[in-house]
Amino acid sequence: ADAMKLLNQNWRRARAALHHKGILYYGMRVAEPHHDGTPHFHALLFCDPHDSDNLAEIIRHYWLQDDADEYGANSHRVKVKTLSLDTGSAVGYIAKYIAKNIDGFNVGEDFEGEGDAIATSERVEAWASTHRIRQFQQLGGPIITLWRELRRLRMTVTNPAIENIRSVACIGDYSAFVNRLGGIALGRKVAMRLWKQRTGEITQYEEVRGPEVVGIQAGATRLYTRDRKYSVKWNSILSTIVRSFLPWTRGNNCTACPEKWSSRRELRGRLQVYQ
Repeated sequence: ADAMKLLNQNWRRARAALHHKGILYYGMRVAEPHHDGTPHFHALLFCDPHDSDNLAEIIRHYWLQDDADEYGANSHRVKVKTLSLDTGSAVGYIAKYIAKNIDGFNVGEDFEGEGDAIATSERVEAWASTHRIRQFQQLGGPIITLWRELRRLRMTVTNPAIENIRSVACIGDYSAFVNRLGGIALGRKVAMRLWKQRTGEITQYEEVRGPEVVGIQAGATRLYTRDRKYSVKWNSILSTIVRSFLPWTRGNNCTACPEKWSSRRELRGRLQVYQ
């Protein structure tokens, strides 16, 4: 946790310097553990080719401002590589690191973790959860929550300014979404905002819950995107029966096992009796 705090502090300083120099960038950052549990960053950044050297130099400066004469610091603390389309794509690069840190799907052997990626990803998930480490972060560009909230709106809206952006978000066209918001250079300074409200709910610590996202707003127009709330409530009669059939993972690994399906049909019959 202390190492992650230091990494974030260095990044905030580098980010401020990049902003002051007017260097535009965007991309993705992934936090991974070393063998001893200390985190390191992988960052995939896009920028103007004329700014690439300055961007790398600024990052290098802040990561080497402390103990720069330490053995190996100059060669190992910051490594900058130019992406070559001959060896792979940006999507392939970042997808590999995301998969390695979630479920290891389709990665195969994790050479850094010295084992199968599915097994090593379980340890990474436990590491991130234990130390409360944010594994993934988008850098630059519009706030990603706008994209997520607009995709909740499945029906056409009457406001043309919102509909123009909602329609491309709904079909998953992120490039058109960014362009219609005004382009990557605007960052978070776009006309559309998140709409937040206080619900008045009390937390488990007897404190009033802070403002929560309830929708989006553009100018004077506000639209609810979260008009429903869901909660799990166990019925005392059904809890023992149903819990044994809950999935243990995010993936559905169920094959067409006759015994499993017969037991599920039996469960549905028992549920109908209770209903």
